[in-house]
Amino acid sequence: MSSRISDLEQTLRPTVEAMGYEWWGLEWAGQAASRTLRLYIDHEEGIGVEDCTEVSRQVSALLDVEDGISDRYHLEISSPGMDRKFFSFAQLPPYVGQMVVLKTRQPLSGRSRFKGKLVALDAQDASNKPVLTLCTDEGQVIEQIHRVEFANVDSLRLIPVF
Repeated sequence: MSSRISDLEQTLRPTVEAMGYEWWGLEWAGQAASRTLRLYIDHEEGIGVEDCTEVSRQVSALLDVEDGISDRYHLEISSPGMDRKFFSFAQLPPYVGQMVVLKTRQPLSGRSRFKGKLVALDAQDASNKPVLTLCTDEGQVIEQIHRVEFANVDSLRLIPVF
């Protein structure tokens, strides 16, 4: 499915960015009979319903002409929100120092779910792969540091602070 998402991004991203919005990410959600193609957009002044409606019209027209998705789906345009999901390593720098929830593809020290502070980003480690560093305490007396290759991140979300 990732190649399909990549193809859709190549088709849709130029239009979204030409409209003045930041491309945040794209995902398929749901099951076969009720799938949702969810496109996240952002803007320095925020995203309102009018923005989502405008992008939806343009993207729908483009998908009708360019892509030809044969499956039934619903198109949803959304802002990333306060609990934003991160789709790329390049999105992370402004959020260093903030709390996140991370799920890995492959377990680290027998775990695949972590909650902690995003404390550092290394664009390349010794193996030339982007790495993030997470500091967790999760009820323990001593904080633990976890270095995670971004390629091993299954999902990463910001924890909003109120």
